[in-house]
Amino acid sequence: MLLILSGCAQPAMQTASSADDTERRMLTKGDTQADEWLQVQREGSQASSTPQRLSVAEHERAHQRWLDSFTYPIPEFFDREAGGGFTTD
Repeated sequence: MLLILSGCAQPAMQTASSADDTERRMLTKGDTQADEWLQVQREGSQASSTPQRLSVAEHERAHQRWLDSFTYPIPEFFDREAGGGFTTD
């Protein structure tokens, strides 16, 4: 099965005014808590000053786990019920 995806990462065509509106909304500070967390992440103001490094063994295990992920075949179809669901408890 050959699947060709063209233009998936391309933004939809916009008029100049709608593009300006979108950019303005992206650059203005939001009022939600998520916007505040994203700003903290973007600025790095709460980043640790201590570098966090993997040991050689940790790096090798993580890399091997990543390589092993390519050995699983990708099914042509996914069963909707296999992923579980939500309960209303």
